[in-house]
Amino acid sequence: GVILGYAAILKEEAAGESSGHAAAVLNSALRMRSLIEDMTNMNLLQEGSAAIQLELQPIQPVVRSAYDEVFEIIQATGLRSELRMSEAPFPVMADAAKLGMALTNLLNNAMRFTPSGGTLEVEVERRGIEAWVKVHDSGKGIPAPELERIFDQFYQVEDHMTRRQGGMGLGLAIVKAIAKGHGGRVWAESAGPDKGTTMTIALPIRE
Repeated sequence: GVILGYAAILKEEAAGESSGHAAAVLNSALRMRSLIEDMTNMNLLQEGSAAIQLELQPIQPVVRSAYDEVFEIIQATGLRSELRMSEAPFPVMADAAKLGMALTNLLNNAMRFTPSGGTLEVEVERRGIEAWVKVHDSGKGIPAPELERIFDQFYQVEDHMTRRQGGMGLGLAIVKAIAKGHGGRVWAESAGPDKGTTMTIALPIRE
């Protein structure tokens, strides 16, 4: 966290060749953060719902907290972002820490695969008896045959010997485990390569 914070500041203040060096530090720190989060949260894949403690609470503050946690990093990577939420609270049974972890995983994933100058949007809306949290990016997109497999453990869309983004292929598997532990679901949508991706977590609303 400290490295990311100072790297983001350096990238904003640096000029010329130094700007490129600062960007390299920031990108490396983002990859390191992703690896650390994946390794420290592998227990969620093993323990399943036993690791999740549910409490009735509105989903909006959890989403806001996750968004705020990575907001400065989103800006530092040169992305435009927006958070849209209904003012009416959507009460769900949730473990705030674990659900927040799933959302930051989605946001980190979107950042890694969206070039500088792109957009990242987070939206919370009600669909029937569910609260939908959607993370949309304008990045590389996902080929249709890969949309189901990206939530498998250790699966990576790009060849692991040539991919540049880093990571262990656990982030989205952790998101799936957390969604399932909340009695919800998660899926991905994409129009294809270079056409962006939308990841959606849906949780049942408790009236």
